Amino acid sequence: MRIDRINTNAGMHPAFRSRMLLLGILGAVVLLIAAVNFVNLQTARSALRAREAAIRTLAGASRRTLTVQFLGEALIYAVIAGLLAIALTEWLLPQVNAYLDSGAVLDYRHEPGLLGALAGAIILLGLLAGAWPAFVQSGFRPVKVLRGAAIVSGGAAVRQGLVALQFAFLIALAICAGVVYRQREFAMRDAQRLNSDQVLLIYAPGAHGPAFVDELRKLHGVRSVTRSTVGFLGTCCFMQAVAISNQRTKNGDISFNKVGLDFDLFDFYAIRPLAGRLPAADDTTPRITEADYVVLNATAARKFGFRSPSQALGNTVPISVSGAARAPGTPEQSIVLAVVPDFSLNSVAEAVPPTVYSQPNEGLDLISARLNGHDIPETLTAIDALWRRLGNTDPPRRAFLDQQIQRQYLSVLRQSQAFGLCAVIALALCCIGLFALTSATAERRTKEIGVRKALGANTGDVLRLLLWQFSKPVVWGCLLAWPIAAYVMQRWLEGFAYHIDLPLWLFPAAAFAALVIALATVSTQSVLVARARPVAALRYE
Repeated sequence: MRIDRINTNAGMHPAFRSRMLLLGILGAVVLLIAAVNFVNLQTARSALRAREAAIRTLAGASRRTLTVQFLGEALIYAVIAGLLAIALTEWLLPQVNAYLDSGAVLDYRHEPGLLGALAGAIILLGLLAGAWPAFVQSGFRPVKVLRGAAIVSGGAAVRQGLVALQFAFLIALAICAGVVYRQREFAMRDAQRLNSDQVLLIYAPGAHGPAFVDELRKLHGVRSVTRSTVGFLGTCCFMQAVAISNQRTKNGDISFNKVGLDFDLFDFYAIRPLAGRLPAADDTTPRITEADYVVLNATAARKFGFRSPSQALGNTVPISVSGAARAPGTPEQSIVLAVVPDFSLNSVAEAVPPTVYSQPNEGLDLISARLNGHDIPETLTAIDALWRRLGNTDPPRRAFLDQQIQRQYLSVLRQSQAFGLCAVIALALCCIGLFALTSATAERRTKEIGVRKALGANTGDVLRLLLWQFSKPVVWGCLLAWPIAAYVMQRWLEGFAYHIDLPLWLFPAAAFAALVIALATVSTQSVLVARARPVAALRYE
């Protein structure tokens, strides 16, 4: 499969490579589970082909001949599955490209090695999946088979180990899906620390900006309006402007972001100060030659050497905001008006930088308008009409803040969806594998169950015995999946500057769900075996 380089460019598609790596790993896991399933199903039904193998052996066929035959059958299955997979890939590729934001194509003519790679992968998978069943099916002794002796269909312990491996993958995928989902919910709801409900962002530069804001406040569908520089958005949205300067403080050289805004923006976004008072929009902030007023976030207050937010109030920091003329030798300084919590519209993967908020006279080109939530299409139409009425020929650049935040976490959303989809596929494959194990066990232990019932065991005793046996692979799968999932997801969470704690309750919850599904899968077959009449199993003994 060929993917254009523009789709893998880190600047245009920053999370594309990680998404491709994740999907590749998940695809390999699902393929491994399917191969394990094939091994289980083939070995479970090997007793049904024991007579065929015995007769062919007595007719002169060697074990090597039988092994080649069974391997050939496995290759036929693999080829048929490979052709179906290629057809499905061609059919689903447009949807996958839309999901991954990629331009992948199956170009057989310009990529001659593609067909060879596919053929090699199909043959290798068929040989690997068919090797153990072929070894088991070709190893029966014809004399014992034809005399009617009990046939042990090869490697019961191996088969249980493979089912345990399947459930280990299933439980690990379920845990990963849960952790990714909770981290996404944390990033989009809790970590933002601001109220983004029904907030429309409008970029209104130039001379018409103040007039547009005044008229915007009069519209029926607009509840409140505030302004800021585009630097308020950080890097999450369609505009980016971050001003970084280095200043000398008692802590040494520090770097901080400088963002201009109306001070009522904090109240607009429901950001409560840790210390100080934030003026409303109609307050008149005094401006003097020696100092301006600024608001610091908590990180900036610590960087400037204040031990607590309240200690910063009324003190000065060496920052110039207004750019007014100063007397020679007068230091640049601003008075701290308030300290607010750290908040950012950037991804939670990045730590919130030290930020200084000021209220300049110009440059507030980004408008935040909170709509009333009713008649939104009509309100948007009125905003566009107002924009054109003020002499703007280009359409307004606007977007809802919630949509921009969701777009920022699209990569995490896709990871959550990929884990969930692969967990569903793994669940279906694990249930098929467990059903195969149930069938093989019922066939192998028919006479044992008959003897137990003849000696006085009731249906409940036999059913508990069988269900406990089928629960063992799930228990072993839990012991294998828990440490692996914990290590992988802890490392994944460490990639975020702000993240949830690893939810430990997910581990027993995933195990319990897997156990319930496993018991539900085997319960019908187990009940039939447990209720069978002992005379039916022992009539030939």
